[in-house]
Amino acid sequence: VDLPKFFGVGSHYDVGIWDEGSPLFTEIEPRFSIDKLTGLNLAFGPFKEWFIANNYVYDMGDNQSSRQSTWYMGLGTDIDT
Repeated sequence: VDLPKFFGVGSHYDVGIWDEGSPLFTEIEPRFSIDKLTGLNLAFGPFKEWFIANNYVYDMGDNQSSRQSTWYMGLGTDIDT
């Protein structure tokens, strides 16, 4: 659902499926525990668990030149605050 357009909020630069914009957008953010994969407790100080963090973004775009398929990956941790 194109929520900004549905509720009439946002700017005129927002485009979605109802106004010739992208018909499909998705973002997936899985993370894989290094602690569980190795079977070790790698916690120290305020850092409680370590992850391989991922962020996959897919935007079908309204044409070929505006399509996006991007995968970010990095190190992540849970911090005890």
